[in-house]
Amino acid sequence: MNNAPTDRSKIVAAAFYALSVLLVVYVGVIVFGDSGFLHLQRMQTELEQITAQNASIEEENNALYHTVNRLKNDPVYIEHVIRKQLQMNAPDEIIFKFENR
Repeated sequence: MNNAPTDRSKIVAAAFYALSVLLVVYVGVIVFGDSGFLHLQRMQTELEQITAQNASIEEENNALYHTVNRLKNDPVYIEHVIRKQLQMNAPDEIIFKFENR
């Protein structure tokens, strides 16, 4: 009968260590697992980057839409683009080009 209390305390200690190991493994899965905390942090960072990229593309799209609209409807802007990109001049107009030094 003297062995009964020590056997019981060994069983309780073994159960405590087993539960401790299971708890550590569970916390490890929560933090490092495929759906864990670190994965969540990476996904939130990626979402922020994609949201910023989306806003940038939307701004560029709006600017292009505005440019297309002006090219369709604004003769002054069309003339400006032709003069700048095609380096054309109007009749009786002389264009001087200087070298940069």
